[in-house]
Amino acid sequence: MLADAPSLEQLYRQHGHAVFDRCRYLLGDDDAAWDATQEVFLKADKGRHGFEGRSSWHTWLSRIATHHCLNVLRSQKVR
Repeated sequence: MLADAPSLEQLYRQHGHAVFDRCRYLLGDDDAAWDATQEVFLKADKGRHGFEGRSSWHTWLSRIATHHCLNVLRSQKVR
């Protein structure tokens, strides 16, 4: 993890709305998007030690959101 990494709270304040928008776009539902946004930030918190700074925090969070939402959609399709 980068020495000057922002706290999870800072990341949420700066990027929470963009992550929610991405999740809402992919899932098409506000409630599902809020749930997904929470999951994305939980995953981000667990994985922050692996962030190497090769992308922006926004890009990193957007990727997590996209992968999470696609997995949600896949699991819905299976049911």
